[in-house]
Amino acid sequence: MGPFCQALASYRLEIVEGPEDQTRASILAMLDRWAGRPEDAESAWQSLCTASVANGTPPPPVGWFIGSVVRSKVCLDRLADRVEAAPQVRRALSHQADREWKGGNTALAAVKKDAAQYLEQEFSRLLGREQNTAPRKRFMKMWRATLQQNCGKPLDGVVAMLTEVAFGGETSIDAVRGTRRPTRRDTRRKK
Repeated sequence: MGPFCQALASYRLEIVEGPEDQTRASILAMLDRWAGRPEDAESAWQSLCTASVANGTPPPPVGWFIGSVVRSKVCLDRLADRVEAAPQVRRALSHQADREWKGGNTALAAVKKDAAQYLEQEFSRLLGREQNTAPRKRFMKMWRATLQQNCGKPLDGVVAMLTEVAFGGETSIDAVRGTRRPTRRDTRRKK
C-alpha cells in the first residue's frame, strides 16, 4: 500500500470513528471507491505532486487534499438536493400565488408569482439546461481550475479520476475538458 492509500485509510478511519450524520454514508462510499482503485489513486497523487513541484509550488498535504475533495463533494451533494427540490418549491409558490389571486390578495399573489419566476430564471442561469448534472460538472470545473492554478496545468486525467471517485460511474477526459467551454449562448465569445 502506497503513501496516498495509507492516508486514505487513515482518513476513512477518522470518518468511521466520528459522529454519524447524514453525509457519513456518502463520504464512506466515496472513500471506498477511491480505495478500490489503489493504482489510480497513487498515480494521480504522484502526477499532482510532480506537476506541483514543477510549477514551483509545494504539493498539498495528503490529508488536506483528501479532505478538500470530500468537502467539495459534500457541498455539491447539498446543491444536488436543492436542485431536486427546486421544481417543488416553484410549483408551491405558483399554487400559493393562484390561491392568493383567487382570494383577492393580488399584491401577495404578484410577489409569489415573481418569486417563482425569479427562482426558475436563477436556477437556469446558474445551472444551465442540464440541472441534474450540474453538481458533477461544477466539481470537474472547480478541480480543473484548482489544479491549473496550483500545478500549472489542468491535469484532466486526475480530475476525471476524482470525479469518478466522487460521483461514481465513468468520466472521460473529454468531459473534463468540456467544462472549460461556455455552455450558455450569452457567455460565448462573439464572432
